[in-house]
Amino acid sequence: MKQRVVFLDLARLFALFMMLQGHTIYDTLADEYRNVEYPVYAIWRFMRGFTAPIFLFVAGAVLVFLLEKTSRPTSRLKKGLKRAVILLILGYWLNSSSFFNEIFTNFSFERGTFLFRVDVLHLIGVGLLIILGSFFLLRKIQLPKWIGYFLLFLFVGGLTTVFSDNNYENTHLLFITQYMNNNNGSLFPVFPWLSYMLAGAAFGSWIGNKKDDSVKSIQTSSVIIGLSISCYVLSHFLNILYGNNEFWNHYLPLVFYRLSYVVFIMGLFSLLGQKIKRLPYFLMHFSKNTLWIYVVHLLVLGWLKEYRRSFDPLESIGLAFGMIISMYFVSFLIEKATKHSKILSSLLK
Repeated sequence: MKQRVVFLDLARLFALFMMLQGHTIYDTLADEYRNVEYPVYAIWRFMRGFTAPIFLFVAGAVLVFLLEKTSRPTSRLKKGLKRAVILLILGYWLNSSSFFNEIFTNFSFERGTFLFRVDVLHLIGVGLLIILGSFFLLRKIQLPKWIGYFLLFLFVGGLTTVFSDNNYENTHLLFITQYMNNNNGSLFPVFPWLSYMLAGAAFGSWIGNKKDDSVKSIQTSSVIIGLSISCYVLSHFLNILYGNNEFWNHYLPLVFYRLSYVVFIMGLFSLLGQKIKRLPYFLMHFSKNTLWIYVVHLLVLGWLKEYRRSFDPLESIGLAFGMIISMYFVSFLIEKATKHSKILSSLLK
């Protein structure tokens, strides 16, 4: 891609930093410090609630933006399909290193709920498949893609109500039903978490069809902030419609509430991006390797499990900074390795 939209790069970096520090502090901070009466913890906890939505939103936005700008969509389709397969394989591998053995020996519902639980890697993998397929379908039927993705967003968000209360306990269908809701331990089921990726896809399509000068204008930033306000107002309207008791059950009111903050952050980055022509190279390549950084940082946290919830705030914050710095060097090593090996480049890029 010859030109870049700086605020998308800023948003991707922000999502990456929030993910790294959020997971690290959540895993290591001792229970006695997890008190919302502490203002700093209350603010951190509030912001952490938007880490996954902005991570997924940015993933969808960047993917579709690149599809809109590329002159070779078929090539990017192949790359996206390969990435989706890798994400799904990694997701199930992280669930259990003995995954394939468990399928054929001593398989039970209890083991299956863990083996087949859906984490963010599975969700993004499925999201890539749906977004890529929709992109080429929408192009054939000549429907503006941002409208198509927005309709899909409403479809997924609306169906969350249908699937949320059902507890699927059929062992033979766990591979599929774990994508429906979190009743059996899934962390990021399709309903409603895919809706954030689809909202990002709609946003990426809208941005991708704008001229470069228009994207970087104050008018575009104002529209983005206006969209965030609209989402916030709509969340309260839907809350009245659904009822307060249902707000935190992943229904549409909560989706729009979270999106209001996510889009507002995008608006702020859009304003900031007007003052920045290009990010430094070291930040650019850091954000390019989000997938592998995610996997490696989970492995590191797994090695630190004996220290789970045992650190004081300063220790947890220090470890979070250490995690970010170490993951930068992981990204640096990936960049170097892929430049000198075609095999590694095909696998990691």
